[in-house]
Amino acid sequence: MSSYKKEISLVASMIACLCAGFTYAFSVMQNPIMTEYEFSEGQVALCFSLRIVSSTMTTFCLGNWIKKISIRYCCLCGAGLMALGLILSGFAKSPWLLYLGYGFLSGMGVGFYYPPLMTQSVLIFPDKAGLCSGLMAASYGSGALLWAPLTVQLMEKMGVRTSFFALALIFFLIILISSFFIYDIQYESKNNFELEGINRRAMVHTRDFYALLITFTFGLTAGIMVIGQAAPILQGDFHFNPAKTASLVGVFSLCNTLGRILFGSLSDYLDRFKVLNLLLVLAGLGMMVVVFQRNTSLSVLGMGIAAMTYGGFTTLIAPLTANLFGYKYLHENYSLMYIVFGLASLLGPRLAVLLKQVDHGHYNKAFLGASLLCLIGLCLSSRIYRRYRKAQSLKRS
Repeated sequence: MSSYKKEISLVASMIACLCAGFTYAFSVMQNPIMTEYEFSEGQVALCFSLRIVSSTMTTFCLGNWIKKISIRYCCLCGAGLMALGLILSGFAKSPWLLYLGYGFLSGMGVGFYYPPLMTQSVLIFPDKAGLCSGLMAASYGSGALLWAPLTVQLMEKMGVRTSFFALALIFFLIILISSFFIYDIQYESKNNFELEGINRRAMVHTRDFYALLITFTFGLTAGIMVIGQAAPILQGDFHFNPAKTASLVGVFSLCNTLGRILFGSLSDYLDRFKVLNLLLVLAGLGMMVVVFQRNTSLSVLGMGIAAMTYGGFTTLIAPLTANLFGYKYLHENYSLMYIVFGLASLLGPRLAVLLKQVDHGHYNKAFLGASLLCLIGLCLSSRIYRRYRKAQSLKRS
């Protein structure tokens, strides 16, 4: 496959992944949905978690089947499911239809096309796996920067329900057009870059798989707590108006995007486990700043740091999975490791809502809990790194 087609495919994949990033713009819809549909905060917050869980469980349950169909068909199936889910959400009269539409079907659409596009980018550019993974993840993460203000405008002009219909059409057309420029590109070995590794069945019998799974889940929790609950936190704890809140949601999305590119590129030059440990430290410190700093600007900065580390964690999952378990079965191994997003999406928002109630309507205890999870993740990551270095030394000898 020519270099030109690879680059075109990468750019088209990034454009398609922008639509998946609508997930992170959900916080600006949360209060309007509560008002329009007369649902509780807990019921609406669950939609965000279900969407991510659905996308991760799609790859977990259908990963072996998805990898057998072409990338283009993955995109078309994903576009159709996303559009159908958003249309159903516009007709919701009960939380269950919103869960089915926005949570299950729309999330399933993301699961159909985002993981295959991510692993393809790592396989076709193995010498720049971190950068390519970062670019793909950045496209996903930067979606809220585009969709959050657009969604606010649509809701103001059209209302919540009609906005769902408009977004369904927009996403379907963007993914459909992008799919015509995405090619199925096979892995090509370069510079003695060996295609080897263990499959998913063998991977789940290793200690490193579970340790890495927990590490990423705990690390992602801090960022997803900020991204998923940004609007309620900013309006409740800091008393920001809706316009300023929407702007800061976009800023957090930008931090998320920058983190994906920055830490993805950094992982191509530094040991990826050192980058992972750095992210865990920064995420924990960001949460601690929010808890103990009374200055509003510094608290918002701490939230921005957490959002940036979320992007970094997202970027490292595919390359680190390849480093630990090889490139040969990366499609199926990453489809399993991808469930960390679902686990974190269940843990983060639910932890935030629960500890908010305990803390009399504030999020300080939730942020403190997230920082402790990062500390646990740092301990696990260090243990994995020691075993990894020992295995590499034995292999070289």
